[in-house]
Amino acid sequence: MYTFDDVTLPQLTYRPVNENKVTRKNNTTMTEYINMEEAEANTDHPENHIEVQTEDLDVEVIEDESLIDEEELGKFLKRRLPIVLQAVIENETSQAFANYDIMVNLHQSDNTCIYTLFNKENTLVEKDNQLEITDLAWNATGLTLAASLGKFEHDGMCYDKGFLYVWNLQKRGFKPDEPMLTIETSACIMCIEFHPVRPSILAGGSFNGEIFVWDISRDDETLLYFSRIDDYFHREAVSQIIWLEQKLVGRTDILYNLMTISTDGKALIWNLDHKLKFPTKGYSLVRKREGSLSYVGALSISQSIEEKTCFVIGTEAGSIFQLKINPMLNMDKRQKMLFEQKNEYGVRWKDEAYPVMFNLIAKNMPEIKMHVESYCSSRDYREIKSDYIFQSKPDMRKMYPNPIFANYESSTGSVYSVSYSPFHRAGFLTASLDGTVKLFETSQTKPVLTLEQDGYVFKVDWSPSRPLVFATASGSGDICIYDLGQTKKGPVHILRNEDEKSQIPRAAVAIKFNKNQKDLLACGFTGGQIKVFQLAQNLCEPGNEELETLGSILSDVKQ
Repeated sequence: MYTFDDVTLPQLTYRPVNENKVTRKNNTTMTEYINMEEAEANTDHPENHIEVQTEDLDVEVIEDESLIDEEELGKFLKRRLPIVLQAVIENETSQAFANYDIMVNLHQSDNTCIYTLFNKENTLVEKDNQLEITDLAWNATGLTLAASLGKFEHDGMCYDKGFLYVWNLQKRGFKPDEPMLTIETSACIMCIEFHPVRPSILAGGSFNGEIFVWDISRDDETLLYFSRIDDYFHREAVSQIIWLEQKLVGRTDILYNLMTISTDGKALIWNLDHKLKFPTKGYSLVRKREGSLSYVGALSISQSIEEKTCFVIGTEAGSIFQLKINPMLNMDKRQKMLFEQKNEYGVRWKDEAYPVMFNLIAKNMPEIKMHVESYCSSRDYREIKSDYIFQSKPDMRKMYPNPIFANYESSTGSVYSVSYSPFHRAGFLTASLDGTVKLFETSQTKPVLTLEQDGYVFKVDWSPSRPLVFATASGSGDICIYDLGQTKKGPVHILRNEDEKSQIPRAAVAIKFNKNQKDLLACGFTGGQIKVFQLAQNLCEPGNEELETLGSILSDVKQ
């Protein structure tokens, strides 16, 4: 309730200008209807009616470009360039808007397809080469979507070219059928992932095992770095890439390293400071079968949101494993003392070789060190570079230890997707070609919940805003959205790809929630088509005690 007190106002006096210099204009404005209520007020001074007269100002518009001193302008821009560059660098790492959510429509009641994306200029090339969407990725701002194209099956090495398409959904002149950037690659790209905080940095992996890093903001050459194919790198398809966060001791900034998995049975960690010249740390994914060790072809990986050393992988054979991996890179230069001492072979270690050696298991380091020194000495190499470590062919099992810690109930089909809950440290989902989606609790070998679909299930992804909501992409072309708060028996929404021009239903092969614009869901279909759905409000805003409900479901081991 508002109250009003008597107040005394001073008398105001304005001196008018000469009326001959006054220009009068009549204007009107349109406003919404305002509800008015009459009231009376008491004042100590009689009411004054005051009018204000102003003069029009004559503004001279300069249209002659010859009056601009280009030399002085150039000097000014050159002086200010360091300041602008510093601001750009600070903005790239700034966390000021890390939790800022852009809501496209706060009152969305239905699930709506707002964009159908494709490249009209490349349709024939995609069809002739049988290229399909292999992966999708949103960038750090949530405004840019990238898609990779390739073929899932090849006889031996891949000699088919691949493509990357990039759309900025908020850029002026945006056209759904024209990507703002198209990158052609020498081999099919199987997976992509944007940098967590640098919106223009995109990493990808090829069918042949190469790793690429692009800067999509560059006007000339977008490719920054790429790796080679090697026994100690990747020799088969890179199936997934994730970015690992590393907080540096005594520093406020955060380092982001790449982790890649492949069907060749290796998990590798790359420090971009080394420009993908070599992996800084590696692991061999092996299991004992019939008395012998065999490599596991990894198809998918996910990291626990809280326990950063815990990972889960899905494999070609349908196995599901938990890994124990220390994602932190050892950057302690005090270990240099071990390598600076004179050795019996008379060779000297170069600084570039230290990162690889520092990240070996401590008990294996002396043996590998002596092996590399002996190799270099036999070839009259006086200095040991990073390349020589891998050329010396050290014992793979000692170079890359086995991180498999536990296994879970297998699926009867390949597990193409795994996804840790972004809200609960002990829950993860799997999607398999046997048509099942399974919810596991990390301490239980059997799934807490099994959901069946018709046909293959290629991808599963948790909602970034609802602890009980996740979505799947299936071979039938349906995008199934589950809400465990409503039912644990089936999807609550099915988004169908209704394409009247296509006689054959398009399979859904990729899916990705937008972590910044949390009501957007991107879906990739066969035929090179991508749909962006805006989800209903009830699928984006969490209800009461959702996290507790998820914890209760995970603790219930009974089917």
